[in-house]
Amino acid sequence: MKDAAAVGDCQAGAVLEAGDAARARELLGFMVMNGQRPETHWAKISETREWLVGMLAPDGWGGLTFVADHVDIFAFRLVAVPAAWRDSKATDAAAALRHCVANFEKWVKEGPKWWRRPGPMAPDRSYARTECVMPDGGPTVVFEWARTGKSQAVARVTLSEDADIVVQAYCPWSFGRLAHVNYYGQTRDRRGVRGLAYVPGMRDGMRWMLAADTTADACTESGNPQWYGLWRGKKKLYLVGQQGQTQEEIAAASAAWDGAKIDGLLSAARATYEAARPEGVGALADATTAINDQLQFSEVYTPERKRPYISVSRSWAQTNNSAPDFLWDSFLNAVLVAQEDAPRAYAMLSDILSWQNEAGMLAQYGAWWPQHGIYAHPVAWGHTQYPIGSLAVAKVLMRHPNREAMADFYPRLLKAHRWWFADRGDGQPWRDGNKNGLLELGANYPEEIDDIYRQQVASFESHDDSPQWQKHVRYNPQTQTLEIDTVERNCLYALDAWVLAWMAQQLGYAEDARALTAEHAEMAQRINTLLWVDGEGCYFNRAWQPLPNGKIHYPHQGPDIFLSLLGKVAGTRQAESLRKIFHDPTKFAGEFLIPTIARDDPAFRDQHYWRGKVWAPINWLVYQGFRIYGWEREAALLAESGRKMFLKPWRERGECFENFLSTTGEGSSDPHYTWGALLAQVGVEELIDVSPWHGLRLGTQFSAEDAAVKRYRAAGMMIDVAVGPKLFSATIDGKVLAEADGPVELRHVRLADGKVRGEVHVQTDRRVVIAGQTLAVSGGAAKVFEMTWPAPMRGAGGMR
Repeated sequence: MKDAAAVGDCQAGAVLEAGDAARARELLGFMVMNGQRPETHWAKISETREWLVGMLAPDGWGGLTFVADHVDIFAFRLVAVPAAWRDSKATDAAAALRHCVANFEKWVKEGPKWWRRPGPMAPDRSYARTECVMPDGGPTVVFEWARTGKSQAVARVTLSEDADIVVQAYCPWSFGRLAHVNYYGQTRDRRGVRGLAYVPGMRDGMRWMLAADTTADACTESGNPQWYGLWRGKKKLYLVGQQGQTQEEIAAASAAWDGAKIDGLLSAARATYEAARPEGVGALADATTAINDQLQFSEVYTPERKRPYISVSRSWAQTNNSAPDFLWDSFLNAVLVAQEDAPRAYAMLSDILSWQNEAGMLAQYGAWWPQHGIYAHPVAWGHTQYPIGSLAVAKVLMRHPNREAMADFYPRLLKAHRWWFADRGDGQPWRDGNKNGLLELGANYPEEIDDIYRQQVASFESHDDSPQWQKHVRYNPQTQTLEIDTVERNCLYALDAWVLAWMAQQLGYAEDARALTAEHAEMAQRINTLLWVDGEGCYFNRAWQPLPNGKIHYPHQGPDIFLSLLGKVAGTRQAESLRKIFHDPTKFAGEFLIPTIARDDPAFRDQHYWRGKVWAPINWLVYQGFRIYGWEREAALLAESGRKMFLKPWRERGECFENFLSTTGEGSSDPHYTWGALLAQVGVEELIDVSPWHGLRLGTQFSAEDAAVKRYRAAGMMIDVAVGPKLFSATIDGKVLAEADGPVELRHVRLADGKVRGEVHVQTDRRVVIAGQTLAVSGGAAKVFEMTWPAPMRGAGGMR
């Protein structure tokens, strides 16, 4: 990096014309490392079509990775060294560097503990920022970067106080012996590192350079598979990283940048992005940004599958070459990332639906080597997870309408739905072991795998270590299921049937819609007949045989009972009984909602994983059910509790927890787990949502605090909504749709044929102005409206 008249694009510098063998030899030598003539090799790498740049290495919390055509891979990462970590005996920079090299790998393993605030991070990577606080009195480190070309990025490292910065150039993944080799050496001016990727038997790959704005005080020698550089006593460091065919072209492109230009670019890029992205205001301040930034921060690259993927957590992906794509996690991640990034959402849905076997089952994960237990299944072809794919797909499709995508996803989702009760080949349904029309958890792995392990894996189809079934429920090796009919599995199956019927209607598949609607009704009846206990006024999991106490139902109560609302299973009598249970402080009511086992269950005291903690995906699913049944106050309580739990650690430390203690509201388990953001999502959905049951919904009937969401894309439109005790306003594409002097909820909002149509719902009598006309709306009653709408016509709630 230096002042020079050059352009900042990867096409700058030397360009080889076809057949210019002399120029190829000048740039590459007389024979490249894969044995090819330079002109032959040049033709191969000049056809590079895909360039990836980003924080793609799971262990690269502070750094960038560059990937060309899924073959040539370069990366760097850095550590700001606290004074307490320095070698007091080091007399010069070279000795200090040797100390850093000896300890670097140990230091970066602790990286997840340092990182505090991911984001902002633009989906197109035009601007990105992360922040960490070094331990032992070390500085706060802000790492900002922007992609400035298809294979180039610039970065700025800013420290809160002067400290040594050590930079490592490395290859992030383990490829086995000689499968992938990088060679590094310092640049001639010692301001950075340049390198070469070599893939034996394939190609002598791309060159790469990382240039800094100042000369390193010390660096390692050339020719190493890793390179280290040390900059001493720095408060700011500027970097330019790039891949290209020759060092000549890379150097020319990098020379265009200096600190002032990088400052200007980053400042302008951040301002542009933040002015356009969704924004939460008031009680929802930071909610929308947290959703996107945590999801984008969790994207890593998987060499085996040759694509970037939003993993459940960077920590989960560090110990192998893959990004865990657990089934329901991935569906929910697609819902979350769709807020700002429709392409990534659709890519995730397509990817996870590709892990479907011939019978129709969707694997619980694909291409991941688990680190627990004694059996390693790289693909979980023996067990699956919650049937919530249709709901996730519907949510994404309604936010970003795409009829072609629906037509593509629907048959795969329908095939997965049919799998549960399908004959596996011996007259036995896959997951109806006792053939009573209800589903169980299961694991259909070979008999060589112990039953005790298959019992545990069967529980992985749901709430892992839940006291509702873990260990004490027998695994039946003949049926390959647990001997328990579960409320959660069957209610979610009912949901799946209902949503698929809605999709079939959207696509014009009338016969499918009728069959699925009938199937939903039959399943609802079976659940109410076999899993509802009148004397207890609640749903319970059912044993295959009477228990020692003579009863057929297990005594445990979890939030699964409220999934009967999501599945549209509960009748009026059941729903009213469940509402009382929700408000019972000995069961589920409390400040921190909603525990994964009732508060009076002995396992609640454990507060361990699924034994009493609050889990964001359960809250999100339960919230949908509350909305379906018109439990407006309960939905508001659940949204408020989750929002407060989530935003406290996010605002303080940028943490997005895997789960929360239902006793204190403190975050627990992984502090950077994607689905924790579903608690923020529930808060946002209080104001703006799309669903098959309410179409486009704006506002809420209960609002104790002022809150707003701005620039939110739903149903293909840009929407602003503000709600408070004394206000309501909604705009669509910059035009005022509705206003009132208190909380209002609009449902089934649809713009078509020069009209805006929908329903108004309020708790107390209120005058609501819609499209310039005043409506008097009675509390507790829905009022249908149809007004002239001058804006360009859009579809909302359906597919275009």
